[in-house]
Amino acid sequence: MLGAARTAWSARAWAATSTTRRTTTAATLGTFTFSGINGATYTTSLSQFGGGSLDLVSAGNNRSIEQTAWSGPYPSGTGDFCIEGWVYKPAARGTATTGDAIVNNITSSGGGLGIRFGQGYNTGGFNYLSLFARGSADLDYAAFTWPSDAWCHWAVQRKSSTISFWANGNKLSKSGGSGGTYNFAAPSSSILTIGSYDQTGTDETMRSYLDEMCVSNSWRYDDTKSTYTIPTAAFTVDTITDMLIHFDSSLTTAAT
Repeated sequence: MLGAARTAWSARAWAATSTTRRTTTAATLGTFTFSGINGATYTTSLSQFGGGSLDLVSAGNNRSIEQTAWSGPYPSGTGDFCIEGWVYKPAARGTATTGDAIVNNITSSGGGLGIRFGQGYNTGGFNYLSLFARGSADLDYAAFTWPSDAWCHWAVQRKSSTISFWANGNKLSKSGGSGGTYNFAAPSSSILTIGSYDQTGTDETMRSYLDEMCVSNSWRYDDTKSTYTIPTAAFTVDTITDMLIHFDSSLTTAAT
């Protein structure tokens, strides 16, 4: 989803003490369509919300989707952000290898923001959630044992230079550092990849199902809390949404 302006929000619309996901005024944005790599596409046989999800599993382990010539919007610089979604890890996938949920592939060493299921590049196995800069730095991370054959919500957030990780209703204990002040590269006619760190690579692939992928240019969860209310419905586009894909019937980002 594209074109969301960074706007002020009213404290009256979201209480600072809430454990629920913060939202702002509804918005309408432009759309982009991703292309499937190695047969990646949506499936209607499995979903958390709506009619489908992104299948990065069937008929191969190196599936991903991409949008080429991507110029944003997408979190960059040192500002706030939240990237979140739902993951369904098949038991057969195992946890020995890492996977990358989404990354700004500005270049192989360009420093675009990425989210990894792993401690670092090919390090620690799947049972982590971490932040990295493409080809430049492995940053903060948190350990979490992902359930098998079940949908699980996750989120990675930066709020006022503080990184936080969230999964299955809890804020996770964080390790590592420097992501709070890291200056991520802006997309500039680059590739945005979901499901791998490299659209042509065969390692660090998710090999899982994804649903409700949402990228926001501000924070969503109150990081003074140790728990949060797991979302109970599909996400909607608001004024701090950069991109949202439901994967219900296409690989196209949501307009509203």
